[in-house]
Amino acid sequence: MSSAGKEYGTIVGLLFNHAREQCRIKRALDPRWYRPVTPPLPVERRSVSEGAFSVGVPNGWRDLTSDELLSQSALAKAHIALGVCLTTPDPRLGCLATNFTVVDSGPGSAGPDAQMMFVELEQTVQARVQALPDFSSYGAPWRIGLDGERTFVHHMIGSAPGDRFGVEQRVALMMADVCVVHGTTLYIGMFSSPTETYESYLPQLWTMLGSWRWLAHHQ
Repeated sequence: MSSAGKEYGTIVGLLFNHAREQCRIKRALDPRWYRPVTPPLPVERRSVSEGAFSVGVPNGWRDLTSDELLSQSALAKAHIALGVCLTTPDPRLGCLATNFTVVDSGPGSAGPDAQMMFVELEQTVQARVQALPDFSSYGAPWRIGLDGERTFVHHMIGSAPGDRFGVEQRVALMMADVCVVHGTTLYIGMFSSPTETYESYLPQLWTMLGSWRWLAHHQ
């Protein structure tokens, strides 16, 4: 084959690979993969996050107090924009152990390529698990829509130091990561509960996610 023929073949190959990659990206970002969740429980009230969004809260949950938000922010090492928890303590631990908090990573935290995390979802989830050494993946991530925004929910299983709950031994926990980009901001929701009760409280999580609403004036 002549050099001109080889060069033509290389160009065709590059164009084919580019077209295939664009097709893969388009498919991963297809809105049909990101369906809204239907809340399985009635919404008792709405909890508003600093003018950014609100979630519908089912019966039996309350907003975290200012001190509790500060404590959760210290644990997450990030700004907690919204936090709710069960009103009744865990029967085995004698304290409030089931909560849902949302980290606001700040304006500009989602760059122009932020949506690529939904294209490379396996790598995104793997990086998140590596950042939480006491937890491991529990099933494949779910793609959903949060009031029109692409979102994934990923369940994890692990444990936390007992001093967070007033006991000596480590406490077995499960957690759901909820990652969504709105405007230029990355939000990370964290729903956690002791392993024994986690599954029973999932309807509450899906109710909050299904009733999530972005506030119109927030960009």
